[in-house]
Amino acid sequence: MRLPDLHGVENVVALLAARAAASPRHAAIVDGSRTIDAAELHALTLRYAAALRAHGLAANDRVGLMLQDRADHLILILAAAAVGAASISLNWRSKIEEKRAIVEAFRPRLLIRETGARAPDGVATLDLDALRQEADESADALAPIAARDLPLRILLTSGTTGVPKGVELTHAGLLAWCESVSGALRLSAPQRHLSATPLAFTGTFNFSVPQLLLGGTVELFPSLFTPEELVAALASRGITSTVLVPTVLRRLLALAPAQGHLLPGVSRLISLGAPLAPDERRAALRRLSPGFHEVYGASGAGPITVLRPEDVEAHAESVGRPAPLREVEIVDPQGRPLPAGETGLLRCRGPGVARGFCNGEDASDETFRDGWYYPGELARRDGEGFLYITGRAADVILRAGSNIYPMEIEHVLMRHPAVAEAAVVGIPSPDYGEEVVAFVRLARATPRRDLMETCLRHLTPYKLPKTIIALEEFPKNPAGKILKTELQRMARDIG
Repeated sequence: MRLPDLHGVENVVALLAARAAASPRHAAIVDGSRTIDAAELHALTLRYAAALRAHGLAANDRVGLMLQDRADHLILILAAAAVGAASISLNWRSKIEEKRAIVEAFRPRLLIRETGARAPDGVATLDLDALRQEADESADALAPIAARDLPLRILLTSGTTGVPKGVELTHAGLLAWCESVSGALRLSAPQRHLSATPLAFTGTFNFSVPQLLLGGTVELFPSLFTPEELVAALASRGITSTVLVPTVLRRLLALAPAQGHLLPGVSRLISLGAPLAPDERRAALRRLSPGFHEVYGASGAGPITVLRPEDVEAHAESVGRPAPLREVEIVDPQGRPLPAGETGLLRCRGPGVARGFCNGEDASDETFRDGWYYPGELARRDGEGFLYITGRAADVILRAGSNIYPMEIEHVLMRHPAVAEAAVVGIPSPDYGEEVVAFVRLARATPRRDLMETCLRHLTPYKLPKTIIALEEFPKNPAGKILKTELQRMARDIG
């Protein structure tokens, strides 16, 4: 089976029709014991679309999906797209206050929930079981509308006021993401992709939906699992592609053999969500999969850079080169490009990159300016075009007039064999303006002086942490990212 032709497509659902015509019995979605082939996926999508239209959903509307990581969740994303509406997923595990904030910020016309689940007030709500029955009993199949420039998905991104921010991804934008993913991973044929992170997360959407549209099989896997369960699933189900966050990859490395690969059949093992340390990247390539890739991306752009397997050993400190269809620059605060080797603001543009937030102004250090998207990262580029993320602009610590980049200190701490995770923050200091505080999660007990000695060997004195605090677990958001604002609060409380 070949990858589909993406040119001239007016609605992404048309790709499902072409797939159903070419390979009707090929598995499209596997959800536990349920397998949905290409013909059934296309038919279900159009029947769900007809049911959504019957409930008043129309082009340019928004529909909220408060659903578990099930096949219906994926199908309803596509069904809304057929109507010309944009879906937004609410993490079904999050607190009702978080769900309410999303509903208030984006005002969906309709919210589809797990049957009987508590939903926020102020929005028309429909149980999934009722909608499924309507779709099953309906003889109608809604023909997808021409919607190339209409939004089909709202992707959540950061914010500083507690109000969620989002960007709109159009049909044309998603098709560009499909092309970028295909080029970044050098796909020549459809994959069997394991989706092991929640469908509400942007990173999951970034790869699962493109894999489905490119003709692959997307197998849904419960997002709460042990490392052993994940390894067994990847090996027994013939999985060739999956996306995992660094926290999971570190746990897999603890199981990996000293020689050979834990996951030799996974030809595209993709790390996403937060950067791995250089030694971890090398270890993932040597001990997890020879097809290890790290992709740096953001809600506003999809894939931005990719570190491919052949580049890991020589450029393990890097996040790779720009992904296909991405123009990337390093600039000063006035937007002037900087030469190779100098650190500045990273910005990108290209097909599928958002043009702005759909419900407010700039969020924190993430912004849009003059046709460029600034994801809020500081970075530098070398003479070969490899990019090196030095940290978020908002995280830079200004100590006694000197800029300190937390990621550098975190990578030094990760060199110590007892350190499983590290995070560095700045807190106010009456003497120096800001002071450096490091947090670690230890794989085994070790004296703090040993950790400080590691820092002394590899850091100049002004970058040394004032203190190193060991935690049993880091505070994290549902996507697995460390909550540095919570660490700063803890550091200030400790004093």
